[in-house]
Amino acid sequence: MYGVIKVGERDLPLLANAATPIRYKQVFHRSLMPFFLGQESDGDSAEMVGELAYVMARAAEGADMNKLSFDDYVNWLEGFDALAFSTPDTAGKVMDIYAGNQATDAEVKKNHDQPTAG
Repeated sequence: MYGVIKVGERDLPLLANAATPIRYKQVFHRSLMPFFLGQESDGDSAEMVGELAYVMARAAEGADMNKLSFDDYVNWLEGFDALAFSTPDTAGKVMDIYAGNQATDAEVKKNHDQPTAG
């Protein structure tokens, strides 16, 4: 799922796909599953949103996903205000894109080589 959210004054493209939880675990050495099962503390969930946004932002920009690292995450975070990913509005938008609840900006392309029903 692709979407663009506003973080402060910045438009932030995000891309979530089937590899997102694997890439998240690769960089942060923990699973996203406890968050979705409600087993994390409030502090963990606020931090997790920023981490997830990082993975999805790097995917949207076409970064080499094999080179994601914690140090790169910290450098990326330095471009945002201290509480950028802690607001309920921003956190909700990140989670909506991850969960596939936001419409994409891409147009569906019809394959003209295939017959249409009718």
